[in-house]
Amino acid sequence: MSQNTTIDNTTSPSSTNPADSSIIILGAGIIGLSTAYYLSSSPPKVSPQNITLLDTSPTLFACASGRAGGFLAKDWFGAASSKLGELSFDLHRQLADANDGRRRWGYSPSNSYSFERGTGEGGRKRGDDWLREGTSRVDASSGVGGVDDGNVQRGIAPAWWNCEGGKVELSCAGDSTAQLDPHGLCEFLLEEVRRRGVTVRHPVTPVRVVQSADRRLEGLIISNGDGTAEEVLPCSHILIAAGSWSGRLFEKLFPTSEYRLPISSLAGHSIIVRSPVHRPQQGGSEDHHAVFSSIDGLDWHPEAFSRVNGDIYLAGINSASIPLPELATDVKDNDADIQKLISAAKDLIVQFGVGGDDDDTRDGLTNEANVIGRGLCHRPVTPAGKPVLARVPDALLGGLNTKAGGGVFVATGHGPWGISMSLGTGKVMSEMILGGEATVDVSQLGLQ
Repeated sequence: MSQNTTIDNTTSPSSTNPADSSIIILGAGIIGLSTAYYLSSSPPKVSPQNITLLDTSPTLFACASGRAGGFLAKDWFGAASSKLGELSFDLHRQLADANDGRRRWGYSPSNSYSFERGTGEGGRKRGDDWLREGTSRVDASSGVGGVDDGNVQRGIAPAWWNCEGGKVELSCAGDSTAQLDPHGLCEFLLEEVRRRGVTVRHPVTPVRVVQSADRRLEGLIISNGDGTAEEVLPCSHILIAAGSWSGRLFEKLFPTSEYRLPISSLAGHSIIVRSPVHRPQQGGSEDHHAVFSSIDGLDWHPEAFSRVNGDIYLAGINSASIPLPELATDVKDNDADIQKLISAAKDLIVQFGVGGDDDDTRDGLTNEANVIGRGLCHRPVTPAGKPVLARVPDALLGGLNTKAGGGVFVATGHGPWGISMSLGTGKVMSEMILGGEATVDVSQLGLQ
């Protein structure tokens, strides 16, 4: 199927009585959890006891859902995703306001900046690996607005960012950008859906779908973590929300289908560092910043986020050639790329390696230079550079029949915007699964 072709996203609505639905969500990352959160917020349409979240990993949030940067934007998206992005941004704020999100998962409005050093007039390098429908986040950040007097603007720059020899512009104030700790948000969502009665099981492996004599969807066979025992879980609906693993999972469950979900992985390395200059106080966006940079001599775009807890998250080295492992917990970072990030931190983070919390280490790291975390995210991307939020037509399921009730759904392919679009995606997918009208138009985000 051409990458510019989108299958109609509004056909074959479910006719199952929602109260009788048994919903299985494959993938307990932030998209799956967000969907379970909004599904379980909607009784009596569906009972939380009829919702099951499954994940193959023994440890949850071991990849992008727990290790991404957590940057949120309201209006940095192309036309197809713009309404979803805006909805999700508002839902993030509402959820944080209602549940002490600043304390529980580090939610905060954030000032955002673009920074250039030595790129020359019109010389900004493109970073198409970010797949912002043709532009990088450094391009996006510079295109929103801001100030440019042609000089180093030290007064508006974050105190922890080294502006020497470059130019910084304020792109957005905290009314349209924010940030959070993805792992903390996932932990909150997991706790909440479990409290409501949603079943969460891991590690388990989906084996195959169960069909009736007339080839109607009846359930899903799963095996336990070591593959020694199998069981059947009845279901009327299946949502595949397994991130970069979604394509593999679709092919496994529907082997006779000629359709292949066009999901690939864009891997990105990151480090978490500390600087004594970044000492956030209780307050608004003035202490929390996002910087997107373009620097001569680097073939990648450093981007950094200063968090509520004092961390500074640095990333920007991305690759589409790093193999996707079998499980998220098998992801291994590349030391050479981590060292590139550390070198950039020494250049760009003020007083990096000076002071800090000597005992505050994570991921088994020593704190020689205040590097307290390192990671690798595999983010799901599509050829068209936009996510997929869709019901899969029966014609693409290799003969499986769901038209009389239920259905198979997909939510993946968000690229670098999975955290930002997570809550909006969860809300829209819950509405789609229950056969209702979506809060925002996602007709351009159908199967590709």
